[in-house]
Formats: sequence, structure tokens, C-alpha cells
Amino acid sequence: MAGLYIHIPFCKKKCPYCSFYSIENYDIDVIKKYLNSILLELNSEVTDQSIDTIYVGGGTPSIIPIVSFESLLIHLRHLINFSNITEFTVEINPESATEDLIKLFHNYGVNRISLGVQSFDNDVLYFLGRIHTSHMIFKTIDTIMKHYDLENVSIDLIYDIPLVSTKKIFLSLEEAVKLGFLHISAYNYSLENNYLQHFYSAYNEQITHTINYLEKFGYEQYEISNFCRYNKISLHNIKYWLMDEYIGIGASAHSMFNVTNGRLRRENVNNIYSYIKDPFANRLIHNIDLKELIKEDIIFGLRYLKGINIYNYIKLPCFDKIYNEIDKLIYENLIYKCNYTINLTKKGVLFYDLVASRLWNSYA
Repeated sequence: MAGLYIHIPFCKKKCPYCSFYSIENYDIDVIKKYLNSILLELNSEVTDQSIDTIYVGGGTPSIIPIVSFESLLIHLRHLINFSNITEFTVEINPESATEDLIKLFHNYGVNRISLGVQSFDNDVLYFLGRIHTSHMIFKTIDTIMKHYDLENVSIDLIYDIPLVSTKKIFLSLEEAVKLGFLHISAYNYSLENNYLQHFYSAYNEQITHTINYLEKFGYEQYEISNFCRYNKISLHNIKYWLMDEYIGIGASAHSMFNVTNGRLRRENVNNIYSYIKDPFANRLIHNIDLKELIKEDIIFGLRYLKGINIYNYIKLPCFDKIYNEIDKLIYENLIYKCNYTINLTKKGVLFYDLVASRLWNSYA
């Protein structure tokens, strides 16, 4: 079964470092028209039996007016057999998540909340361009806990932020652990928008401390940026790393479907107004051949730290060059191999981008 991702590309204020598609200047009429187009795309792409996880992300989904969000949730309940749904996640931000909205989520079967914390330090939040404060975070957590248990909440943190002291980064990590949530996503600062790109990076030091500190308190690093206790992994997100199918709905959303000896990727137009005009127009279709499919399987599979079994690829002629590169990475202690399963070493986790680049370019 596939995962369903719905993109809500609206923000009160767009963070300067964020590379996800969203806009900050809009009116309520644009939101209504956008959601109507989402319903059209949902009706076309989703069938009753096809979905077992749902993820509503953004942007800032919690910015949507409660009446409009309820209409979307009602539509999903009519369209999808919710007895098949194992996980239904909605992203929220502290400045826009009200108790009425969180209660609405609970009443309509949302069983996982992803809270965009990023930092518990007000100076760091301001520096990142976030519009919530530490006080708002704790207030939102108190509200969430009226309707959800610890196991139903994930919080996001960012480390390796240029010009931010390592001490501040680690204090936020300690606060997250103290709160006791069973899932923490810890992302290194993204330079995709080139914001603050010329400043010193403390990536190696901070990711090493993050991994060791979370392990000390019983969190398993099951993916490079994701940690959980008691196996409370994100069932939706592992579809991306294990190359399971998913359907993306909304402006800039991506879909992926496995076909015979290949893979099909589809990308929706990354413009809200074009999407509103016609949600099916200007889609980009990428046909992934067997060689690229294998590279994708291995590169994404290595992010999932239980590793990937390469047995089915070994006899394929197009695997030779990739296998030679894997051997080199093993020699350099970036990958280790047990029987037919390959995994990142601890060093490989630190240098995953290098590993991925070399595997991808093995057939340059």
C-alpha cells in the first residue's frame, strides 16, 4: 500500500533557510481555492484500498482555518478506508496550533503530531527567522498533551546552525529529551537556499554528540536524522527510504510508483496559482531506468540504518560499477557488509553525503 502526502504551502512568514515550497503573502480566498484543487487531485489519484499512511506537511498546515481543515479531513474520511490507516501525521507550528485545531485532529483520526520546534532558545529562533518563542512551544506542548500521549508526538530540532554556539544547540537537545517524547527528528542546518552558507560548520562535532546523547537516553538512530524509543518510527517517512510507493498531492508535491524494471517519479507544478488553475497541468514525469533504480535503492536504503540487502542486484550487469564503488567505500570504513546487507559505519553516517555522491557517480 502507498503513503499519501498532502502539501500545504502557506506560512505566516517564510523562514530564510527553508527550501520547501511555500508562500507568505496570500488571502483566505487563495486557501479555499487551493484546498478545492487538492480535493480534485485527491479524487483522481486516491482509491479506497491504496493508502495506509497519511502525512500533511508544509509550509505550515496548522495555519489553515479550522473550518477549511475540517472539510479536508471529512473528505479524506469519505475517500479512504481508515481501517487501513496505520499512521496519520499532521505538522504543526507553535504560533498557529490552537487547542480547537488539535482537538479536531484527534477527532478525525490524526494519530501523530509533528511539532516544528527547531530550538528552545529564543535568540536562536529569532536568528532562524522563526516567529514562535520558547513560551509558545511549551504552551503548545501542554495543549497537545491534553489529547495525545507522548508516543504520538514527534519534535523537530536543527543543529549545526551557523554562528550559533554548540552550547545552545546541546541545551535544546537536552530539553527535548527531558520532555520525554518518543520520536525526535534532528536535522543539520540546510544550505540549499545559500542562507548563511559562508560560515563555519560544526557538523561533525554536533552530530556525534547528538547521536551519543540520544543513545544514552534510549533513543535508536533508525535513520540519519531520526531517533526514536520503543520502535516508534515514522511509518510514513520510512516509505521514502525503503522506496515504497507514495502519492503526493498539492503544489510541488512528488509521487513515486514502481513499475516493471523501473520507477516513475511525478512532480506537481511548484506554483500555487498554476496549481489552483489546473492541478493536473504542467506535471513533470521522470522515468527511472533499472540502473538509476538500483542507485536510488542503495542510496536511500543506506539512510535507513538497518541497511539494504543487495542480493537481488549482484547478478545484474549494470551493478558492476556500483559494486566496485561499494568495495572502495568498505575499504575506507564508510560502509560495512554482513552477508548481502550493507550498512553505513559510524564514520559513514558522518559522511553520508559523500557516500551518496560517490555511489551516484559510479555510473557518471
